[in-house]
Amino acid sequence: MKFWPFAVREPTYLRKLLPPTRPLNSTRLRISPNLPEPWISHHIIDHSVIICFNTNPVCPLLRPPTQNLIPAAVYIEMALEFPGVTHVWDCRFENAYILDESAPPGVLEVSKEGNSWRVKSSSALQSMQGDLEWTRSGAVFDTLHSYGKLGYGKPVLGLDDITRVDVEAVLARCIQTHEKAELYADLDGIAQFGPEYVYKYIHSIWVHAHSSLRFQRVNRASINDKEAICWIRGHVDGMNRTAYTFHPAIMDAVFQVGAVV
Repeated sequence: MKFWPFAVREPTYLRKLLPPTRPLNSTRLRISPNLPEPWISHHIIDHSVIICFNTNPVCPLLRPPTQNLIPAAVYIEMALEFPGVTHVWDCRFENAYILDESAPPGVLEVSKEGNSWRVKSSSALQSMQGDLEWTRSGAVFDTLHSYGKLGYGKPVLGLDDITRVDVEAVLARCIQTHEKAELYADLDGIAQFGPEYVYKYIHSIWVHAHSSLRFQRVNRASINDKEAICWIRGHVDGMNRTAYTFHPAIMDAVFQVGAVV
């Protein structure tokens, strides 16, 4: 016996809120240290060490920090994923959104009106009870995290905008070259772009070891008094598997150039 459906099967409402080609752009975006992908958990903002004691008070346990925030580059990628958008401008960042590994995934509202975009969260959805209420009625998204303008088509260039760079000529004028380790060492205590260490539990103590760093992608910089050429690690380590418009980890590295040089 064969059954014929009376109507075309439509995707569920929740499925419609998670478009597969727009991983960071949804009116109800679930986000956590592992959503949309684990790389977002590498943007650590708290490197302080929490000390507690085990049965031997002489041997402390050093626990790694567990909180991180959504990078500015992620907000920009959210805006770039609106259909037809080619550039964004006048981007503002108002309130940080903390991602806590010990808490359930959060919910963001990524929306636009005209050529303006904004990202908000709802204080009512920060608890399980609030999440249950959301299924019954619409939540109020009352905390603004980021907003800006959307651009379509070819950007309009000004008379003084740079349209071509002679890389070899700039390199010939550079007087210093710095490698990755030196660049990020100079930033220690000033800015943090991802975890410097990964912690492992060995013989009743947490110790640190170097890791592959998703958000430390500036490999080299050659500079002079007015110019700089930087090498940025691109779409490797499986970072090109998802259809991002501009992968946030690489975009973040572009922002870092202004600090490391």
